[in-house]
Amino acid sequence: MFQQLFCIALAWSPANFSTTDIALHVRTLSDPKLEGRMTMTKGGDLAATYIAAHFRRIGLHEGPNKGYFHTWEFSHGFRPKEDSSLTVFLPGGKTQVLRPGEDFVPLPGTAEKPVSGDIVYVGFGLEDASWNDYANVDVRGKIVLMLRGVPEGQRQASHGAKAALAASKGAIGVIFAGPTAPGRAELPPLNRAAGVRADTGVAAAAVTGDVFRSITGLTYEAARAQSPGSGKVTGASARIAGGVEENSGLAKNVIGYLPGRDSRLRNEYIIVGAHYDHLGHGEVGSMSGSGDIHPGADDNASGTAAVMMLAEHFAKTKSNRRTMIFQLYSGEELGLLGSRAWTNFNTDKLARTSAMINLDMVGRLRDGKLSVFGTSSAEEWPGLLGKVNVPNVQLVTAPNVRADSDQAAFAAQKVPVLFFHTGLHPEYHTERDRFETVNVQGIAQVCEVVAQVLKGVDALSRKLEFSEKTVMGNLPGDRRATGDSQRRVRIGFIPDMAAGGPGVRITGASPDSPAAKAGFKEGDRILSFDGKKIESLEDLQAAMVAARVGQRVKVRYLRDDREHEVELTVEARA
Repeated sequence: MFQQLFCIALAWSPANFSTTDIALHVRTLSDPKLEGRMTMTKGGDLAATYIAAHFRRIGLHEGPNKGYFHTWEFSHGFRPKEDSSLTVFLPGGKTQVLRPGEDFVPLPGTAEKPVSGDIVYVGFGLEDASWNDYANVDVRGKIVLMLRGVPEGQRQASHGAKAALAASKGAIGVIFAGPTAPGRAELPPLNRAAGVRADTGVAAAAVTGDVFRSITGLTYEAARAQSPGSGKVTGASARIAGGVEENSGLAKNVIGYLPGRDSRLRNEYIIVGAHYDHLGHGEVGSMSGSGDIHPGADDNASGTAAVMMLAEHFAKTKSNRRTMIFQLYSGEELGLLGSRAWTNFNTDKLARTSAMINLDMVGRLRDGKLSVFGTSSAEEWPGLLGKVNVPNVQLVTAPNVRADSDQAAFAAQKVPVLFFHTGLHPEYHTERDRFETVNVQGIAQVCEVVAQVLKGVDALSRKLEFSEKTVMGNLPGDRRATGDSQRRVRIGFIPDMAAGGPGVRITGASPDSPAAKAGFKEGDRILSFDGKKIESLEDLQAAMVAARVGQRVKVRYLRDDREHEVELTVEARA
């Protein structure tokens, strides 16, 4: 890898960036109430409103964005239609009218013609050689109620497969209940994977565990513990109507302007950005496959908090000669959608933009090592970075403009960029990326580094120009676990982007990955993979390109100055 290490020393005042305020921002943005900040969800909108209120409080200008919101057309997944309904008629004459999105959701592929019928409970709704939930019940002309997921040790079965089985036995409707496993989301995400096949012809919906209990009298835990064939006629009936529609509308970036103080330079721009969205309940991009809320404390409440703090710092000092634009994007996790939407419609501003600084995952500063990518995008970057003075921080620089975060949208428009990043970890894109794992003091240090870089750019007499020597694209091992991002296999090494040799040092292994099952842990150095000597990330990536699903591979590694060898089995990506 083409990297250079700058050792930073000398004085730094932590008073520049309050760790108390940083902690408040990260904690608020990663709070479970925001449900993982998925783009164009209630939690995502709450995050946008919180950021906009901060911009207003510190005195940023709205610019052309009323309320600080730059909106763009967005479509992802599905949502219940307005006429969707599920009504449950309980024994004794009690009626429950369920609330869409709270008590129930219709599933993609559902038959939209209203269906009414008695409810028959069939456990997990499975039937094979070892488990038969249909042994003691007749579901012809009935609505089948079943638990989501499968019992421990059973092969996974999708909603679609379960619905098709129920339909083959004569059911006219299917209601799935509760989370797929204890502690996970009560209702499934509305995407095609959670839906049923339209040609099945059944009405399909999902309800919460509370609704399930009111129908069956069983707790979720008790129901999961039952044996196969425990199905029963519940004495309740239901009416299912309506369906889903494409979830489309206007997504929100949050953007604030700090006008420049120099009459000659105020029409030039410096942009500081980060994405504020995350994965919701793991609907997209989850490394664990869990349906729990993915809080996204490091990814990217940390970067969002840093941008908010930098905006407040410069708004107070009023020292900027050029106009600074502070930008928080939605849609990054779905393909850099928010940053691309802004850049596509602001080419006039980009022509006058000196630099874009992106902060994505800056909440896990370890051993003082802060990665900075994109140094080839302007000739001045190495000199500016070399002047930064923050104690106990090392800038580990790389020339490539990575394609996996929002700086890529700006580099594509020939804007010089830098991308600040504190590295991968096992909690990345999982439900474990919580506030408690974040290094708040480290975020303050990152803020100081970036503030010094911004002041250096602003002090220049002329605008930075995009270099013809810019190196575009990810280096092997960037962002995702090595070997997992470009191929259909899963291995799970998490590389340490800041380490040198020997071999390739890892910061850990992705949970439940082949590397984790083989016992790899932080600090191990991969020396050989399948007999191929490993001296760099490029070597490791090249060695894994030839790996096949199911292949057993010998890996030699260094731990505590002693060499070891272990065998792992390559898996298919989920």
